Amino acid sequence: MTDTYYAKAWERYEQLRVLRPDAFHNSDPRGIVILTDKDEVRAAEKIIARRLLRDSFPAEWSRAGLFYEDPWIYLTRDVVRFPSGDFGTYHHIIMRGGHDGVVIFPVIDGQILLIRHFRNAIRNWSLEIPRGAPTSGLSVEDNARQEILEEIQGEIQRLEYLGKMENNNGMAAETMHAYFAEVASAGAPNLAEGIEGIRRVTSDELATMIQKSEVTDCHTIVAYTLAQMNNLLP
Repeated sequence: MTDTYYAKAWERYEQLRVLRPDAFHNSDPRGIVILTDKDEVRAAEKIIARRLLRDSFPAEWSRAGLFYEDPWIYLTRDVVRFPSGDFGTYHHIIMRGGHDGVVIFPVIDGQILLIRHFRNAIRNWSLEIPRGAPTSGLSVEDNARQEILEEIQGEIQRLEYLGKMENNNGMAAETMHAYFAEVASAGAPNLAEGIEGIRRVTSDELATMIQKSEVTDCHTIVAYTLAQMNNLLP
């Protein structure tokens, strides 16, 4: 990559910091601090580059910037200072729609609805409950209703808040809000999203599936636990 490429990546990075200051806020100077002063960043990049070259990696991997964006995410490389005083880099996924995603624990006629969803990252099918990424312009509750409609053509008749979880907080600032949902109806799975089928299970069956690692999706496991703690399991 050329110097022009990295200069543009830094320019986009600075624009993003103005647009989304929440994603770069240093809440505690004793924590991992994102460097934003250009001179301080450049000095730290040189130190990191020497370390990378010593370990036979490209020096360019030390450069801070916004290197990718699409309708859903921004992907940056931050230059940071650790509590030890050492410098390093962190990949940082910033959700374009904001922080607040949603996880829905759907129940119909006393049974839990699981979807069989092909997940690209693991290149395999996953049994899980519906969930959705942060969506601009929608409240979390409206997002929950929309996800049930989109993924299983379902209609929620009762929605109860369970709690929240942080989703991959080592790389992404995304809070997933979990809801218990009584669903009045459910239709066909959304093939366009890679959802092949809908499976109804009892709470005991789901517990066994989690125990046997047949259900490994963390959102499903956390939502199940929260529903259990709130005495909402069917």
